[in-house]
Order: sequence, then structure tokens, then C-alpha cells
Amino acid sequence: MKRSTYLNLLESCIDSGSVHLGRILHARFGLFPQPDVFVETKLLSMYAKCGCLVDARKVFDSMRERNLYTWSAMIGAYSREHRWKEVSKLFCMMMDDGVLPDDFLFPKILQGCANCGDVETGRLIHSVVVKLGMISCLRVSNSILAVYAKCGELGLATKFFRRMEERDVVAWNSVLLAYCQNGKHEEAVDLVEEMEKEGISRGLLLGTY
Repeated sequence: MKRSTYLNLLESCIDSGSVHLGRILHARFGLFPQPDVFVETKLLSMYAKCGCLVDARKVFDSMRERNLYTWSAMIGAYSREHRWKEVSKLFCMMMDDGVLPDDFLFPKILQGCANCGDVETGRLIHSVVVKLGMISCLRVSNSILAVYAKCGELGLATKFFRRMEERDVVAWNSVLLAYCQNGKHEEAVDLVEEMEKEGISRGLLLGTY
């Protein structure tokens, strides 16, 4: 079977959710003479998209080489299943493997940190993002802010918020919600007033909750 045909069939499995055909194709993977990280990643994605997380992880663990897309596929699979601690663990493995996330993968990893209360990994990612020069990327900075806010680190959240080069309604909401959830009602009122001065309406804020 040609490589292109194999990949097209795998893609059709992903689109149709046909894990049965996917397993047949996986059984024929050994017909290719050399390991192919692109094909293996596609296999991983097929299992993940079909809801077979255990099979996806087996493919992942068996791979001799993993690129950014491989890590993104595995982290994305755990994220969809809300396996947040596994997301954090994979980030640490990824760093040990010498592969750095991009500005699309960092938010997924940070979401995992925020949802499982892993502020330590969040702070580590914050330092990595600064070193990589990605701190000005709004979706990344919003995700860092969300870690501090959701983990109840109000001091860190406020400090980070004040230093953000750009702030959208998502950023304002993160801090406002953190104040409200931690009983900082006066600070919340002051923040709402500040937001209105910045031209952000209360209706827009409420609509994003």
C-alpha cells in the first residue's frame, strides 16, 4: 500500500470515527520499511479522535521520535477528556524530550494547570514563555493569567494582569471572577469601575461568563 493511500484511509477513519478500519490499518503499519513520525502521529490522532485514549497512548509511548505535532495530538486528546494532570505530566516529558510548545499548544497545557490547580507548573511555563519571547501573545498571556486566577493566587494574578501589554475582556473577566470567588468584593467593584473607564461595558463582561 502506498503511503499516501494509507494516510488518506487514516484521515477517512478520523472523519467517520471508524476505529475498526483504523485498527486494520494499524496492523499493517509494519509493512512500511522505516518508522514514520508523520504516519505514527496520524495513527495516534485517529485513536484519539475515535475516543480510544488508551490505544492513542500506546502508539505515543511506542514512538522512537516525537515532534511538536505528536505532542500536540496527545495533549489535545487528554484535554478533550479533561485529564488535566496528564496534560501537566506530558508538558514535563515534552521539555525533557527537548521539544518546545508553540503559542497554540501552550494555552492547552496552561488550561490543564488551571483546572487541576497546578500553579507550580503554571509558573514554570510562565518563565519558559518569557524566555521564548511569547509573553506578548494574548492567548498565551490570558492562559497564564487564568492559572493564577483559578488557583487563587490573587497577588500573582493582579501583578501579571497589570503588566500585560494588551488586555481584552477575557483578561478582565479572569481577574474579576477571581476577586469575586475569593471574597474580594471591594476590589471587584473597583475593577468594574476601571473597566468602564477603559470602555468595556458590563453587558459585554456578563456575556462572557
